[in-house]
Amino acid sequence: MAPGSCMQKLVSPYKFYAAFENSRCRGYITEKFRTGFSYGMVPVAFGGMSRSDYELIAPPDSFVHVDDFGSLKELAKFLLELDKDDKKYNAYFAWKSRLQVEDRMITGTRAYCDLCQELQKPKAQQKPVRRFGNLTKWWYSGCRD
Repeated sequence: MAPGSCMQKLVSPYKFYAAFENSRCRGYITEKFRTGFSYGMVPVAFGGMSRSDYELIAPPDSFVHVDDFGSLKELAKFLLELDKDDKKYNAYFAWKSRLQVEDRMITGTRAYCDLCQELQKPKAQQKPVRRFGNLTKWWYSGCRD
């Protein structure tokens, strides 16, 4: 959405975005995580199997992960302190000087184009195969590993 959109107006007073996934699955990170970045908020992530899943797609100092805290009380205390410290809060946006958030449509289209290109190559030249086991079971069972 454009910066002047209804959504931007709605979220502009907020500093943090709860990017909580429905399931804890290896590599399972949805648009919820991107939303915080897209609207200038620090995502508070809960998902993947751990913080390391998120670090594969975003700088480690650009988000807060729930697993970094021993309790919800500790997380809340941290967020309240971060809210009051502009220097520490703004450090979560240092990545913007060297990176940018890609549009969802571009990212999605590229993934299909990459897949198509791989499938056109001889099997021996394709990227290594990644197996998911029973994909239907993974998808509908909450994808617990």
